[in-house]
Amino acid sequence: MRLRKWGQLCFILPVVAMIALSGCGGGNNQSGSNPETQSGEADTQKIAPVSTEPVTIRMFQSSTNITDEQFNSFFVDPVKKKYPNITVEIVRGTNAKATEAVAAGDFPDMIFTGIGSIKFYKDLGLPIDLNPIIKKNKFNIDEFEPRIIDQFKVYSDNGELYAIPFLDNFSALWYNRDIFDQYGMTYPKDGMTWDDAIELARQMSSKSSGGVTQLCPGSFDQFTNVMSLPVVDAKTNKAVLETDNWKMLVDKFTTVHKIPGNTCGGATKESTDFVAGKVAMAGINGALLTQLEEASKQGPIINWDMASYPQFKEAPGFRRRMDVTLLMLSSTSKHPDQVFQVMQTVSQREEQIKRTRLGRMSAFKDPDLKKDFAADLQVAKGKNIQSIFKTKASAVPPYTPYNGPANKALNDAVNAVMGGENVNSALRAANEKANQDIEAIIQGGQ
Repeated sequence: MRLRKWGQLCFILPVVAMIALSGCGGGNNQSGSNPETQSGEADTQKIAPVSTEPVTIRMFQSSTNITDEQFNSFFVDPVKKKYPNITVEIVRGTNAKATEAVAAGDFPDMIFTGIGSIKFYKDLGLPIDLNPIIKKNKFNIDEFEPRIIDQFKVYSDNGELYAIPFLDNFSALWYNRDIFDQYGMTYPKDGMTWDDAIELARQMSSKSSGGVTQLCPGSFDQFTNVMSLPVVDAKTNKAVLETDNWKMLVDKFTTVHKIPGNTCGGATKESTDFVAGKVAMAGINGALLTQLEEASKQGPIINWDMASYPQFKEAPGFRRRMDVTLLMLSSTSKHPDQVFQVMQTVSQREEQIKRTRLGRMSAFKDPDLKKDFAADLQVAKGKNIQSIFKTKASAVPPYTPYNGPANKALNDAVNAVMGGENVNSALRAANEKANQDIEAIIQGGQ
């Protein structure tokens, strides 16, 4: 944890020095000018300029994908254009490699990851509260979607902001037009529920002689996170799996998989199979758009389109949980100001526009950025792209350190129901097992 304290101290010392200097100047505004303007000008004079000496900023990437081409376009090129002295390098890793790098005292300067990893890096003592450096640089954090910033702060203890958004994400119901044409069926529409999608899949199943997967929902976690349900009560540390909503979700998920001929194989395989033309409908995240674009460079691709993500009547208007890609400043960095210059550069509006036109959803709240979404992707021409903005991402439920045992028990219950067990008895057993495992962890002092 010493690394974290030193990283925070790097920001605290300049702020303390600035306060001391302002105290020496006296508090009277004798000039009669606007005190806020005068203070702003004085603050600017007191902030020491950032060094322009050549420096290499290493970015640790984990839990979210970025190709070498994208890294160069989104990071290397814009940063080099604005700050010729800064070179950005990517270090690809995993959670295990992050832990090893911390132990070896060789962790990179910044982190590029997904929202689900904030707690992991926080436990390693790596992310620094960005509030001081945001204020120091007058960085307009209000340009980002408030729901994203609020979600980041779920992981704070006293209002800390450990990350700034890089990209938002979306999910949609993607479908193969040719398969629907083959069976003379109408295409999926915006605003459908999962019950509507299941009924379409059943109709196709009754007409199919095999060889076509009708409807893929992704992983169980992806399918259910729309509802933002906790698996553990954060106040009591008890599992909460025997609820009507969990029963509904397990029942509906298993129903999808029991449709005759519906052979889905998990999120990764479902995306691959969809691109290969083997799946009629699939609930998939926005990365599929990039997959389709890359496939189109190799030759003709499937005749695809999309509709808004299917909804549950219990949670109308919502798609999958927010899957934000983010940037964090590491407490190990010896160049925090230059790291923040990188963050500012890739966050500027012109970069947001560039990424948006390439089919990467901006985390800015500006509605104008939605109009040209994917405009520079040939593969998106003529598609129902605006359907993705007809739903909004659901929130991440409160985190507890005991989610792991509860999620494992819940997945075991799903497998049991798939095997024919009654959903009520399966969830009852899962709840009991989760509580036993949680209690064992608590008694073990973990």
